[in-house]
Amino acid sequence: MNRKINWLMSTLMAMILAACAPASATNAPPTPPAQAVTLTALPPPTATPTTKTIAAKTCARDDVQEALTNAPDGSIVFIPAGECDWGSQPAVTRVAGVWLKGAGKDQTVITRSGRVFPLPYDGQECKTELYYDDNGNLQLTPCYGNPPPEQYLIQFDCANGERVEVSDLTLIGNDDFQSELERLVDADDGLGLIHGCVDFKIHDAAFNKFSNAGVTIQGGGRGVIYQNDFFSNFKCQDEETILPREDGTNWKITEPLDCLGYGVAVYGDDSYPAAIQLGTENAVFIEDNVFNDNRHAIASNHGSNYVVRYNSIAHTERGRNFGIVDAHGRGEYGPGSRSWEVYHNTLIDNTETQWNTTGILMRGGDGVVFDNIVPSTFGWGVGLTTEADCETAADYPLEDQTRQAYIWGNHAPNSAVLELPTLPLENYAPACLQEGRDFFLFEMPGYKPYIYPHPLREQGLF
Repeated sequence: MNRKINWLMSTLMAMILAACAPASATNAPPTPPAQAVTLTALPPPTATPTTKTIAAKTCARDDVQEALTNAPDGSIVFIPAGECDWGSQPAVTRVAGVWLKGAGKDQTVITRSGRVFPLPYDGQECKTELYYDDNGNLQLTPCYGNPPPEQYLIQFDCANGERVEVSDLTLIGNDDFQSELERLVDADDGLGLIHGCVDFKIHDAAFNKFSNAGVTIQGGGRGVIYQNDFFSNFKCQDEETILPREDGTNWKITEPLDCLGYGVAVYGDDSYPAAIQLGTENAVFIEDNVFNDNRHAIASNHGSNYVVRYNSIAHTERGRNFGIVDAHGRGEYGPGSRSWEVYHNTLIDNTETQWNTTGILMRGGDGVVFDNIVPSTFGWGVGLTTEADCETAADYPLEDQTRQAYIWGNHAPNSAVLELPTLPLENYAPACLQEGRDFFLFEMPGYKPYIYPHPLREQGLF
């Protein structure tokens, strides 16, 4: 019996050991094959689109026009180095949407040697007609009919809402190539941006010797004009100027007949809102430029809004009787300037007749004039007047006259304290302009200048 029990126990133990033994290799489940790894090439990083450049063959007028015509929006039109005379050829034109770029201010030089006016009016030649009035002063007979448009060397039309940039070239007007008789009816312009250009840039260029304006901004808009030169944009006859007549005798000019000449002319859209927006981007900014020997460094009209800051502005003998920075009031051409901000400019007296140089002169609109450096040799630093005559208090207020002008902190170069000596304010229309009512000689409450340098200067056009 015991032997049977022992056998049974041995058999059970053997079965248990067999069940617990590790499985043999032949009984192990098959190892799944290794999965093949497929390496998929990643797409290349998206390339930053490069701005297309269209190069003009030369700086000749037709080559520049061809390049602008063929250039797609969003491209750079490059004018190579060279000196080109465009004579009396028509303006180069394009709608906005490109950057017109020369090889450098001293490298790409374009000159107009030919006359601009007289041009045909309604298909008929306009002739220069002169006569003496009852006082013995020489007068110019105007041409009648539809006047021709401004005659720019280069013009961009921003009615399409696109942006435009112009840089790195020099434009020269025809002043060195005309007689005084020809200059009487000439309206020679450099660069024109028309129909309210928005966020435009004009920089690192020169605009010299135009009888009307080096740069004209028409129709309002906003943008920045910086690091340019504006030299000798001036047209005004000297007294005692002799002009030859066809019969061999001479005309003698006893007083100027047609005075123009501006570095920058800023013209609005003829609107004149009741409220102004100082310290905002909604203006034409003119900053860090050099002006010399212009009739006005800055001229303005037609409801314009502009900011003039951190410029060097010099007057010479022939321009000393004209405001170095100007704002029109309402006149025969409609509303004058709406707003102006003039600050941190350095005015320079290069005249021979010192103590009689005109400073900043505002004839209308509202704004601020502060912290400008004006030599003590100027007759006065800042002047206020009206476009129309204001003889008595009964004339007040004239339409669109200055009602909110704040003037403070303008000082001579050697002033140790900013406010002292404060340069004199000349009020030419005391019956209509009164301190404490229309102008104030202290800082404008709540005013803060817009960001300097202008942010557009660091932004690409496209």
